[in-house]
Amino acid sequence: VVPLLNQDLWALNEEQIAHEKHIEQHHYEFNPIVTEFQKMTLEKWEQYVSSEQEREGKEREAKNRFFFPGAGLTKKDLKDYKKETAVLETVTA
Repeated sequence: VVPLLNQDLWALNEEQIAHEKHIEQHHYEFNPIVTEFQKMTLEKWEQYVSSEQEREGKEREAKNRFFFPGAGLTKKDLKDYKKETAVLETVTA
């Protein structure tokens, strides 16, 4: 990848100079790698959005809504934890 990027350095510098001289004009991207990276980024974003929609759908189907999303605790987990701590408190008291 490094040799390819080194070859593109001159073209990148020239594009930057042209952009600075003619900032009001639209500039086209001729480097095919940039276009491919942009396509890949969009594909990955769409995969992420799709996986999040699937996850949310599964949660709704299971009626397993997260109470503390950052911790990954459901309301059932929290109730179970409270029961366990109550039992431990009575045992240690």
